Amino acid sequence: DMGPKRDLIGDLSRAVRKVGLKFGVSNHRMENWSFMYPKDANLKTDLFNPEYADFYGPPQKPNEGEDAMAGKANYSKEFLEEWLRRCQELVDNYQPDILWFDNGINDRGLDPIKLRLAAYYYNSAEKWKKEVSLSTKSEAYLYGSIKDYERQSRAPKEITDYPWQVDDPVLNRFGYTEGSPIVNVATVVNRLIENVSKNGGLLLNISPKADGTIPENQQNLLLEIGKWMDINSEGIYGTHAWTKFGEGEKDEQQFRFTVKKGTLYVFAINHKGGELLIKSLSKSVGKVKSVELLGSKSKLNFSQKENGLRIDFPYVQLKGLPFVLKVKGLNLK
Repeated sequence: DMGPKRDLIGDLSRAVRKVGLKFGVSNHRMENWSFMYPKDANLKTDLFNPEYADFYGPPQKPNEGEDAMAGKANYSKEFLEEWLRRCQELVDNYQPDILWFDNGINDRGLDPIKLRLAAYYYNSAEKWKKEVSLSTKSEAYLYGSIKDYERQSRAPKEITDYPWQVDDPVLNRFGYTEGSPIVNVATVVNRLIENVSKNGGLLLNISPKADGTIPENQQNLLLEIGKWMDINSEGIYGTHAWTKFGEGEKDEQQFRFTVKKGTLYVFAINHKGGELLIKSLSKSVGKVKSVELLGSKSKLNFSQKENGLRIDFPYVQLKGLPFVLKVKGLNLK
């Protein structure tokens, strides 16, 4: 009835799924509560106009006394129930593969309504016979969700025993800004590898213009990532962390590791050409039987010593993109 007069979420979900992607929904509505009263008391808004009650949600009274001093949100039952119904509407209408929430739902006092949503979503998915996930910041859900970190700088530095992802933009901001610098393909690929080697993932944010079009430089970036993934995705999809995520300091030859079905994948980062020495793959971790370079049919000569695995490697990185080695024979239990 308001806005563009079309089902934007439905249109987007169909377009996304048509090309084989997962479809998720980002929901920030819980934060409406804190925006209901502007800090400037003289600012006139339409927040309490009865004509827009179904748009903004039930009006709330500003906090008073100790709650106001502590910045505590004293949510009304009406507001929370309306939040739940809107989330359920998203679940029912679009069967999203993931529900993503920002910091607005972190409050422990919201646990009862959050658990009702989680139950509704996961029980619905059981009826659909499909896997779905909740993703939240901080400790919004103590269990049963994917932990989200905003920007790569906040990502875990070590391997975790829980699933997580980083949401990171290709521009300086998450929204589109004219003339903003854009990251290069090597930066994105290296961040993806860094996360996957520690049991995480990368949720890459692109920024369409106001008319919905994706700028050419962002399209080109995605296509470049796709070219690398066409060759090397075997070391990303369906993998998990090894006993260590990698080796090598910032200015040295670096390696990152992932595992899948008895195979170790080694990502060679910052390689300048010449021999590779992977110290983590000495004889102490078992006997290496074969080493392949993904995307190449050429055999690699290697020898396994007490100080690591040595590989004759004549290749040099193009555009700074890592190589991926497929190593078999090790005891990876």
